[in-house]
This record gives sequence, C-alpha cells and structure tokens, in this order.
Amino acid sequence: MKKTSSILLGILVTNMVMSQSATPNQITYLSHYVFPAFVKGRVQQKAGGTQEAMLNYNSMTQEMIFTQNAGYQALGQPENIDTVFIENRKFIPNGPVFYEVVPVGATPLFVNHKCRVIPPGNPAGYGTTSQTSSPGNISKIANNTQTYALKLPDDYQIVPETEFFLKREGEYNKISNIKQLAKLYPAKADAIQDYSKKNKINFKNQEDIVKLIQFCTQPS
Repeated sequence: MKKTSSILLGILVTNMVMSQSATPNQITYLSHYVFPAFVKGRVQQKAGGTQEAMLNYNSMTQEMIFTQNAGYQALGQPENIDTVFIENRKFIPNGPVFYEVVPVGATPLFVNHKCRVIPPGNPAGYGTTSQTSSPGNISKIANNTQTYALKLPDDYQIVPETEFFLKREGEYNKISNIKQLAKLYPAKADAIQDYSKKNKINFKNQEDIVKLIQFCTQPS
C-alpha cells in the first residue's frame, strides 16, 4: 500500500500536530475520539476517486483525522468530500464537521459527535472547586498541541454531547426532545408522546432515538 502522504494526495490538510510522546499505534486511550483506535477507512471524493487512510473522528475539534508518520492531520476541504467510510459506518460533511449517517429504514438519522471539555477544578472559596467548560479551554489544550493527541491530560474530563438530526427538504432538524420530533411528525404527535413515556425514551441515547424513529415511520 502506498504511504499515507501519497494516498491522500490532492486532499488539503490542516493543523498538523505531531505526537510528542508516542506514535499513533502505541496509545489506544481515545477519550475524545469516536473509535477506540485509528482504523483503515476510505475517503470518497465528490469528483470521483477514493483514498485510503487510517482514520478516526475527533469529537472535540469535530474534524476527521488521519495518521501520517508519527503525527495526525485533519482532512481539509470537506466540501469536496462525499462520504468517509470507517469500518461499517459512514460519515458525510456538513459544513466543516462530519455527521455519521445511521440507517433507520428509509429515514436516516444523522449523528453529530461532539463533546464538552471540563478543565481541572479552579478554587471557588470555602475549600470547594468549580468546573466550567468553554471553547477557550479547547484553545488552551490546542496551544499545548494536544487536541489531536490520543490521550488528554489526566486532569481534564471529556463529556460526550452527541446531537441527533433528521433531514427535511435539505435542512437538518435537531431532535433533542419530544416537541422537536413531534413537529416533524405532526400526525403522530400524541402517539409519540405516549410511546416516549411508556418506553422511557432518553433523547441522549442513540438506541432510544432509533427505536423512536422506527415507531414514527411505521404505517398508521
């Protein structure tokens, strides 16, 4: 197989960050990545042509990352990419980020993998600490060249904040509660409410969302 640099020829890459302590294959702790390790995947271009690389999705920076030598790079120009295939899953670009496409019959669910970064607790008086998260915290880590590293500093916490969308007339509609979903299926609004209560649907759980969409798309 050709080297990654030649395989990905023609794809603009950004934000090169070299691993400071290990090569990509030496660490498997990926708290802010979707997959537990970088795995072989394919990048399908809209203009045709496919490139292979070791890929993973960084939910902190929301970039598709590939390995090159002992470092990591982000796929650039996502507007020119049609689909990224990793194992048996696929991702499509939506602006600068990638959504995972989860088949649910004829109605695909789009998953935006993201996370919240909680830095070490700061003194808050009376012997307590406070923890907040903001884009500035990510910038602080970035300044330490660790946004692409496989392991963040031990005193940082990563909290997944996955978002779910359904697409209608070319628009992505977020579904984080019953009201938002019922708006997309107005004829089943009451039924959705009842189903959600009886089955204790958690709108942060992908399996629950898939079951709910399957219920919504069943013939009346």
